[in-house]
Amino acid sequence: MPGTAGLVRRTSAVSLLLDDLIDRSGFDVWVAVGTSEDVPVVLGTTHHATAFGFDDTVPAWAWQLSATVAREGKAVVLPHLDEVPTERRRFVAGVRSGAQGVVGVPIRTPDQRPLGVLCGLSRSCPDLGLDAVVPHAEVVARVIGTVIAHESEIARLSWRLDDLDDVEPLAPESAARATTSRSIDQQLETVRVHLGMDQVVVGRFSDDRLQIVNAAAAFGVRSLAGFSEPDEGSLARLVADGKVPAAIADVTRIPALASVRVILDLQMRSHLGVPLRRPDGTVVGVLCAISHQVREDLGAREIATLNTLGQQLVGSLAEQDRSQIEDRAFARDLRDLMGRGGPQIVYQPVVALAELKHAGVEALSRFAGSARPPDQWFARAAHTGHGPELELRAIRSALRGLSHAPGFLSLNVSPSTIVLPDFTAGLADQPLDRLVLEITEHTQVSDYGALSEVLAPLRAAGLRIAVDDVGAGFASMRHVLVLAPELIKLDLSLVRGISHDVRRRSLTAALLTFAADLGASVVAEGVETAGELDCLRELGVHFGQGFHLGRPEPLRDPQAA
Repeated sequence: MPGTAGLVRRTSAVSLLLDDLIDRSGFDVWVAVGTSEDVPVVLGTTHHATAFGFDDTVPAWAWQLSATVAREGKAVVLPHLDEVPTERRRFVAGVRSGAQGVVGVPIRTPDQRPLGVLCGLSRSCPDLGLDAVVPHAEVVARVIGTVIAHESEIARLSWRLDDLDDVEPLAPESAARATTSRSIDQQLETVRVHLGMDQVVVGRFSDDRLQIVNAAAAFGVRSLAGFSEPDEGSLARLVADGKVPAAIADVTRIPALASVRVILDLQMRSHLGVPLRRPDGTVVGVLCAISHQVREDLGAREIATLNTLGQQLVGSLAEQDRSQIEDRAFARDLRDLMGRGGPQIVYQPVVALAELKHAGVEALSRFAGSARPPDQWFARAAHTGHGPELELRAIRSALRGLSHAPGFLSLNVSPSTIVLPDFTAGLADQPLDRLVLEITEHTQVSDYGALSEVLAPLRAAGLRIAVDDVGAGFASMRHVLVLAPELIKLDLSLVRGISHDVRRRSLTAALLTFAADLGASVVAEGVETAGELDCLRELGVHFGQGFHLGRPEPLRDPQAA
């Protein structure tokens, strides 16, 4: 089962949830079993599990029950072990005498990837009781699966952020923050259901205010996400300072709340709240659960559940803070760049290979004084919400060189920018028959209809479309099929070494045939050697660009020469 490596360290957090399940189910023992490289590991047990064969290893009965659940892909309930069919008896070995039944429930991530199995054993629970406990066990299994998946994702994104200076990032910072926020919402919802509350929220303290940054609300309950109030005197501050009980069955019975200026939810009757603390003890926020009904049952086990979740959230919030700092730093860099008139534009020749004559140029952005490559500038701008701003600036700057450009001018632009009114306005009064729009998006476009609707009148006026990186993956090929471009640009991975690689030549030949059927021309990018150029000409590729044919450089006014 993937994703469970190194999970033994979660034992204490998971055990809190399992002890709570003991109280709710009346079972004798619960254990969460995961596997790492097919080796079973204990993710967590109830506190007295050693009496049932647990130490740091998984006993035979839990291991074999886990295998049965994993094989059947659903909850398994076996009331009487002495009546178990032969094919399902393998796990019985190791169960102490007197056991009357076992329950196994799959542990999965929110996207339904298997992580392990939650196993329960009862010595006296009747048949009906075994079946009745399954819904409670499934809720706990969802909490465990969400926590594990969330921690794995944070660790993966943290690795990316730590190595931004050494490798090209796979996901910019704000994408990581969005992933973290979605994961937090999933955890809040799972715990809300588990506790039977109307809403669970995460509040952050910043600039003397409380801000609700994440919330999970029941159907029909107004979400508090985005709510903000002054920090001083708020219920959240009272929780953080320990001036009100962590579990409040009825808020009207707490004198200290009578003077609270604003109650988060005016219909709130009961409340659970725990502080969120960094490892150094600093309080960064609160985790609260709200019910519109008086809940006399709220107590230690509900507080323990919130504290367990809170331990996971502190790391998530730290990751969000770090991502936000990185994003703000990038925004400052972007403002500074634009203040200096950047990005600078250079133009790389696109050559008609049959005649070896210039057919046009591609406008490329350069960022003077920055160690960050151009593709990372645009990627990070897109994921921090500044993508259209940077793209439109580059396009406006590139269009200034159109009058000096030989042949056509190719402009790089993403589909999300094309559909903006500012983009089409920027092309007004331009000679569209000399322009090529090179689609740069490497993921699937969410709305081809809207994109085609914007492009249709521009193409009718002579604008041409190019699709980049064809041959590199599904996304670019889908652009070709849907948009029917006039130019298909081969990915440089096909061009590099094509002169001595029969597979690259064969695929390029196939793409040439495909392009001919569409009525499109083919452009080879990254032509670096004379051998590559000769091979591409022999194959019949229409256009080429690369250092062997011409390096990117500023355009010169022919009249000034």
